[in-house]
Amino acid sequence: MTVRVVTSLLDPTFDEAVVRRVGRADSGATISRRCVDVVALRSAAGAGIADVAIVDAGLRGLDRDIVSELHAFGVRVVAVGLDLARIDGVGVDAVVEPDVDAVVAALRGGLAEPTRGAAD
Repeated sequence: MTVRVVTSLLDPTFDEAVVRRVGRADSGATISRRCVDVVALRSAAGAGIADVAIVDAGLRGLDRDIVSELHAFGVRVVAVGLDLARIDGVGVDAVVEPDVDAVVAALRGGLAEPTRGAAD
C-alpha cells in the first residue's frame, strides 16, 4: 500500500527536497498535496487524501485542536523542527529534525501505517 503524504513546510528548499525524496518510487509513499497552511491541511485530511501530514513545527495555527482534527480523519502528524518547546503538548505523533533522511525514517518507522478505517 502506498502511503499518501501531505506537506506543509515553511522552507521552500526543504519542502522541495522532501517532496523529491518521498516521491521516489522506492519510498512507499506519494505526495498527495502541498499545503500552504492549516486550513489546507484540514481540507486535505477531510477529503481523505492523506495518511500522514509532514508539517513545520513553526506552522502558524498548528495547535492541539488542529492535530486532533487531523487524527480524527486518520492522519498521523510528523512535525519537523528544532524548537521542541513550540510543539510540546500539541499531540503530534513524532517530531524530527529538519533533515530529509529523518523525515523518511519517520515514515518508514511505523508512522506510515494508515489509521483510516481503524475506528470504522
